[in-house]
Amino acid sequence: MRNLSQVFESKKNSLGFLRFLFAALVVFSHSFVLGGFGSERIFKVFQGSYGELAVDCFFIISGFLITRSYIRSVSISRFLWHRFLRIFPGFWVCLLITILFFAPIVYLATHGNLNNYFQSKIDNPINYIKVNFLLRMNQYGVAGLLNNIPFPSAFNGSLWTLIYEFKCYLAIGILGRLHILKSARVFVIGIFIFLWGGYTLESLIPGTGAKFSNLLADKEGLRMMMYFFSGSVLFLYSKDIIFSTRIFIFSAVLTLISIICGIHQPIFALLLGPSLSYVIFWLACELPFSHFDRYGDFSYGLYIYAFPIQQILAFFKVNKYGFSVYFLLSLGLTTLLAIPSYRWIEKPSLNLRDFKISSLFNTKLIRPLTKL
Repeated sequence: MRNLSQVFESKKNSLGFLRFLFAALVVFSHSFVLGGFGSERIFKVFQGSYGELAVDCFFIISGFLITRSYIRSVSISRFLWHRFLRIFPGFWVCLLITILFFAPIVYLATHGNLNNYFQSKIDNPINYIKVNFLLRMNQYGVAGLLNNIPFPSAFNGSLWTLIYEFKCYLAIGILGRLHILKSARVFVIGIFIFLWGGYTLESLIPGTGAKFSNLLADKEGLRMMMYFFSGSVLFLYSKDIIFSTRIFIFSAVLTLISIICGIHQPIFALLLGPSLSYVIFWLACELPFSHFDRYGDFSYGLYIYAFPIQQILAFFKVNKYGFSVYFLLSLGLTTLLAIPSYRWIEKPSLNLRDFKISSLFNTKLIRPLTKL
């Protein structure tokens, strides 16, 4: 029987489609709150949201792919450089577009001019860049705007997850440097259980989980890192895991039970990690959408730009036309922005992955100078 590694590596997969689907699911989930349509539930007993589940899926995929990336990297410095290029350029441009385009639109509509915009004492635009520059979101508002909408003040409430993503990258780099990923992979299972323990403590006694983990500051961070390492474990054991429709069905049933009973319940969060991981990568191998991302991976742009677009649509009362119009317009406009984000920012940045500082000092240019 074939194992997961053989199937995944032997053909082009549908992860691009799944990533876009999960990003769209986040937009769908946020549409309820940002548009003022109330909270959404998959089932009455389901304690989470579509958005939380989608983010968990993102972290599982990242755990698998980032661990795979480290194993294939020539050095930890090259690995970290690649990870930096994947997140930071797009993130920084998103911050700039927020203060140079999104916020000025709202400011102009609110005040009739842009006078004193950059001098705003409340949530100063320049300060928005400064305090958020290193990925941790410390300021969500800009110039005191967006006060009279269903979810007031915040221009982008999606970016806060990126710091946890990058922490996971650093953790993989450290584990790889210590040769744990190749020589002591069972230790990664221990990390998954360790994070689950912190999540469980935080669920039972709020405030204790973060101290237990000594890694993160809140329960959500523990949950996301836990799912990241679930994906990491799946990759590390992919040559030992049988690729089977029966296992997929069993995992899908277990995933559904965990979702219905509540992904915030520690025992079901523990079950959801491995079962959902298997479901995602079985679908990635079997779904017929391997060419979905042939024009590019727009999921990152969709994720980081949807929130401000939804907030602006709510500001201009587009939500009064109903949920469907609000959601579809949000998804459509964000996709239109995600495309240039990928082509003009993300892809050119990723093309620098083989860049070396030494290449700046071309010997052909230096040699003539030595003759002077």
